[in-house]
Amino acid sequence: MSGFGGGTGFPKPAAGGGSALPLATVLYAPAALQTYNPTVALAAVDPTNLTIAFTVPASGKVDLYASYDWIESGANGLCTGWVLHGTSTLAGYLRYVGAANPFGLNDSAEWHLTGLTPGPLQLDLAAQLAAVGSTQIFVQDGTDKTKDSPALLQAYAA
Repeated sequence: MSGFGGGTGFPKPAAGGGSALPLATVLYAPAALQTYNPTVALAAVDPTNLTIAFTVPASGKVDLYASYDWIESGANGLCTGWVLHGTSTLAGYLRYVGAANPFGLNDSAEWHLTGLTPGPLQLDLAAQLAAVGSTQIFVQDGTDKTKDSPALLQAYAA
């Protein structure tokens, strides 16, 4: 499997009992720009399009990956993670992405979750700001250089 730049997802070696094949993949690439505005309250970014459903393996361990574009115009600190679908209940932990960045960036991130109950699970990509400010997450098809990139979500057995 090639890396995200090759268009097929994150590279994932089959080591430690995990699988090189994803349990699930979501590629959201809308033709029209989608802009999301996180707040200081933890919430799903887009519970309709930035959600991933998969079956947790018997080990209860899953690696989750997300790639998306974001921009910040103040020192408010973007944190991302996963919430149970349709709730604001954190599944795992938040990652501090960054702060005080006046330029748009792509964030490609990994979370290693353990202790999950084997069976069906659906999670929503979530965001929260460390302080009140202006941070945005952007998703678009990326067909030309003036547009933002698609969002990619993947789940792997760990």
